[in-house]
Amino acid sequence: PLGLLFDPARDGHGMQVARVGDTYVFLFYTYDAEGAPEWYLGTGRYEGGVLISDDLARYTYDVTRSPPQQVEPGSESRMLLSYQPNDVAEACPDAPDDGKTRARFLWEIGGESASWCFESLVRSPGIAGDFGGTWFSPGDEGWGLSLANAASTLVGVIYYYDADGRGRWAIGVGEGADGFASIELPMLHVNGYCRTCPFARTDQAAGPMTLSLLTPSRDPAVGNTVATELVYPLPPGGDWQKGPQPLILLTDPPTEGR
Repeated sequence: PLGLLFDPARDGHGMQVARVGDTYVFLFYTYDAEGAPEWYLGTGRYEGGVLISDDLARYTYDVTRSPPQQVEPGSESRMLLSYQPNDVAEACPDAPDDGKTRARFLWEIGGESASWCFESLVRSPGIAGDFGGTWFSPGDEGWGLSLANAASTLVGVIYYYDADGRGRWAIGVGEGADGFASIELPMLHVNGYCRTCPFARTDQAAGPMTLSLLTPSRDPAVGNTVATELVYPLPPGGDWQKGPQPLILLTDPPTEGR
């Protein structure tokens, strides 16, 4: 399935999977060795029930460069999502028989690797009011959002940078009783646990992200917008103040090709 995925046994780490035509886009939000948030972006392909990315990498940001976002040297990594029954059974031996679609998520990063059992974090409606996907602001590239919604609940993950230009993320959940034409998500900075460490998590307020979501579209004329007032609370600090400014889909509208 597309959308936001996670392993309940590794809660706090997660990934968005979305499509651009025949290409899949992966955004893996996780934690470094010290438990600070970091993210990886990659693209991949679908082969026989397996999604594979060989170019997963961290990015850094420097406004003096062109483009300002560039792959961090030495961060190149690999991952796969397998929906093949034998792989799922191996990665998810204790999963209940509840009808959920699960996958084996294998990551290989920095000389370490592990297999996790992924399932949907948010069950997307797959209809006209589905805003799920990867979004960005045209003319201000290098950062972006993962969005997923079910009924009146909207989940957002923002991928941004600290004062040193290292990639960070924050997550928020909000309710839109009459849709998402005007919704503020209180974003949380999560200080978590490394990919091979035992569970640990503390949340801190990161600031608000305000969205106006009218129609899932790649056309800025539609009028979708984003505004952020984020502060990264750990050293080296930094703030991420944006907008309101246009917001468009990078990936296919969620009603296409599900």
